[in-house]
Amino acid sequence: MDKPGQLLIVILIISLFETIIKKSNEKKIDNILLLVPLVGLCISTKTYFLTYLLLGLSIFIIDKNYLKNFNYLIFSKPFLSFVLILTLTFSHHFVATGCLISPLPILCFDESLIWARDLNDVKGLSMWVEQWSKAGASPTYVIENGEEYIKNFNWLSNWIEKYFIVKFLDQIAILGSCIVLIFFLLKKFSLSNEKFLFKREFVLFLSMIVVIFYIWFSNHPTLRYGGYSAFYLLVSFPFAFLFYKLKNNNNERKKIIFIIILVISIVDIKNIIRITKEFKRSDYYNFSNFPFFALREKEYTQKNFDTGLTMYFAHHCWDTPSPCGEGYSDNIVTYEKNGYYFIQIQK
Repeated sequence: MDKPGQLLIVILIISLFETIIKKSNEKKIDNILLLVPLVGLCISTKTYFLTYLLLGLSIFIIDKNYLKNFNYLIFSKPFLSFVLILTLTFSHHFVATGCLISPLPILCFDESLIWARDLNDVKGLSMWVEQWSKAGASPTYVIENGEEYIKNFNWLSNWIEKYFIVKFLDQIAILGSCIVLIFFLLKKFSLSNEKFLFKREFVLFLSMIVVIFYIWFSNHPTLRYGGYSAFYLLVSFPFAFLFYKLKNNNNERKKIIFIIILVISIVDIKNIIRITKEFKRSDYYNFSNFPFFALREKEYTQKNFDTGLTMYFAHHCWDTPSPCGEGYSDNIVTYEKNGYYFIQIQK
């Protein structure tokens, strides 16, 4: 759900902005309400979409009826659906990990819950995820002293070398190519006579997107962790307003069809090249047994409990018998009740 979820949030934000600047005053709040449950759906798939709740402040730039709009939103059925979705999402996190949002230590309960993960374990996992997203680790290397690495912007130079140049530049090139293509095919080199409308709304809306982008970049600057949507919105909004001021070219329909066919052709060609390279691989993970992929033999240990349950322990539980625990702990106890096995870590 990484890219589909980010695509959905982009569509919702564009719809929200369009509603604010174009719809009649009587329908603005009603059209915004239709988007609220969908934002909750996005958050339920990936919690990093929580930053987009900041755009809820846009309710204060609809008109000057701030209190009326706020009350209308809070006591509406769509908002109730939104709250219900978030309640179920956070309840799932809580039951599974002992955290409202995992792995954020500040939202975890350690001492008071017998099933909760150890708080030091959560802190370690949180640091590891941030280190990974800031190019401080990969399947082939790990930066020493990860805690110091992720502080401030100590990671920036290594991130530029290991991630930005390798993966981010491709996305910039794709987006830049689309902007140039639209500019030359669909727009004229002359401004329209229309006034630059909605200036206040645009500035406030873009400011909120800048804040969302900064939160993403300073905490988990990886495209799959919300970067596609944050980067696209940050870049596309200024260009969208530039295109709004430019006159349209002739034969728009034919040129739009041409752009669609061109994009589909490029994507298909890239996929054909990628698949061809995959079949020519000579390493361990080649497709010698297609469509099955290779798995290295996993090393793990096992422990038999008096209850009759057998647990398996490994560094990672990939291709390991179940139930599996990462690492080995003598503090694990098991008990049986009504035909079910329960696993508990004693603190």
